[in-house]
Formats: sequence, C-alpha cells, structure tokens
Amino acid sequence: MNTASSPTPPASPASQAPTPAYVLLADKQRVAPKLRVDEARAAIKVIYGFSDKPTYDLFSENSPTPCCPYPLVKGYLRTELNALPETLLLIAIDPPAPAGADLDAATYQSVLKAQETRSDTVAIDYRLKWDPDCQAYRVEKDTLDSDTNALAAAPLDAAPTSRPTTPE
Repeated sequence: MNTASSPTPPASPASQAPTPAYVLLADKQRVAPKLRVDEARAAIKVIYGFSDKPTYDLFSENSPTPCCPYPLVKGYLRTELNALPETLLLIAIDPPAPAGADLDAATYQSVLKAQETRSDTVAIDYRLKWDPDCQAYRVEKDTLDSDTNALAAAPLDAAPTSRPTTPE
C-alpha cells in the first residue's frame, strides 16, 4: 500500500458532522433547543439543523409539536451573522429528539462556509449537554486534548465579544 498518496484522516472523527441543509419550523419559527436560564440570558442562539430527511423525520416523530422541514439557506445565515455580531450563533446538528440527548453543534459561520464550499461535513466546535435537573441544554466549547487526541468539552464561560461579519 502506498501511504504517500493516501489522504490524511481528520484528527478526530467526532470533530466533524454532516453539513445541515434543513431546519424545522413550528408556528413559522425555527425549532430550537431549550437552554438553561443562565445561558438563555447570555448572547447565545441555537437552532436545530438536519442533514437529510431521515434525521428530521426521526426528530419530528419524537416531537410533541408538529414541525415542517424548510431549507437552511445561506441568506438566512448571512442575515443572522450580520444582525447579531455579538451573539454566539449555533446549529445543533441532527438531534434525534427535542430533548435528552447530548448534541454536536457548529457555528453559523462554519455551516455557511461548508454550504458555500459544498462540503459534506462541517467542523464541530461546541456541544449541547443535556441537564436533566433543569430539563434544558448547557452549551460547552469542544477542545482537543493534546495528550489523548480526543475531544473534551469545556464549560462555556462567556459568549464571544465580536465576530467578523459576513458580506451579503
């Protein structure tokens, strides 16, 4: 086997997820996870995103609220990035249900870049950890542990104070 021509695998398979192409709407609003009260007050916004029909169908089956799929479009991502530059904007990718499971999340910026480059995958930088005590999610930043080369979640102390804007 000629290893020189083999592509280099990603550092960790858990650091990538399928690029979301859909959101679900309920009452004309994008369906979003419930965040813990302390994080709901912070400058963080999270919506659910889905890579394909089977993933949003599974979510819809497990949701008490009727939902309908809608394309996750670049224009929406750009508009939100420009309108909310002080807000951490995340997409929780392929959740199986509205609550209960820990979820991978990517930034709007990463998803927009993946869509623009037509990448099948997007970088995962955050985790939504389910907190059963308050029945809501806690947002954590994923960090790569250099000793084990494994992803480890670190609590999110504060939202970023600035982010480059995306031209329309």
